[in-house]
Amino acid sequence: MFRFNLFLAIFMVVLFSGSVFGQFAFSGKKIAQTEKKEQTEFSLDQINFEPELTAPKIQTFSGKKKNPLVGALLSAVIPGLGQFYAGDYVSGSVYLSLELATYGGVFYYNKKGDDKTKQFKIYADEHWFLEKYYGYLITHYEENAQNPTMTFPQPDENGHYNLTDGQREFLREYEENNCGSGCSHRVLSESKDRNYYENIYKYYQFSEGWDDVEYPGVEGIALPPENQNSKSEHREIYKGMRNKANSFYSKANVMSFGFFATRLVSAVHAAIAIKNQNNFAMVFPSVLEHEGKFIQAATLQLRW
Repeated sequence: MFRFNLFLAIFMVVLFSGSVFGQFAFSGKKIAQTEKKEQTEFSLDQINFEPELTAPKIQTFSGKKKNPLVGALLSAVIPGLGQFYAGDYVSGSVYLSLELATYGGVFYYNKKGDDKTKQFKIYADEHWFLEKYYGYLITHYEENAQNPTMTFPQPDENGHYNLTDGQREFLREYEENNCGSGCSHRVLSESKDRNYYENIYKYYQFSEGWDDVEYPGVEGIALPPENQNSKSEHREIYKGMRNKANSFYSKANVMSFGFFATRLVSAVHAAIAIKNQNNFAMVFPSVLEHEGKFIQAATLQLRW
């Protein structure tokens, strides 16, 4: 009994000093004893504490340490996998759920952005026309060319210019090479790509292409370059649709950082958890032989 109390006192000092992790590992039916390289298990039913007690039979099995680096690498690949390796299925499930939630969020906001992008492109094709924008280039050319060599027809009742292929190619070359500061950006020399759909609302140079454009205080439709008096409700609606699409894509980008954050936190957590799992202190009842008799005792097991 004295030996039991002595071992127990040593264990309590170690436990409350915080230098090792203490753990009781026995129940009413079984007592678990973990060695540094092997773990043993035997049943209380096998032990007789009478003077004629015989030595208990002890079953051994492997209790090897796990590698913290392996756990960290597993969680860096798939968050939660390192926790599963350590045997912590609750934390592993939490990290894996966060990973799946991040995937879901990124997919959701990218899908919303794609849908809104399709919507604003359809809207632009319905309300912005190259045939109207030609008027801006024609006016700029006729007002700035010293010796005009190309003539153009008058627009129809909708302000559209019905041009020949040669006239359209002339305006394309003019916009790209000869328009100067009046054509800071281009649409005729490019396909309907991202820049096309950005330029038509972002720069006043392309105002004349909107079907509801108005010029308060300006007579007619002839305008100087970069005229900022133009008003178009359709352009403002289109601008709002583009901003909404960009907002969805921005949210998807922010959520994508969760992939790195979840992996980093999960990897660090897995490494620390496995290291702490490898380092422990445990006290358990045992039976020792003393002067030919078996007596009750306690054993303190440390591993680090």
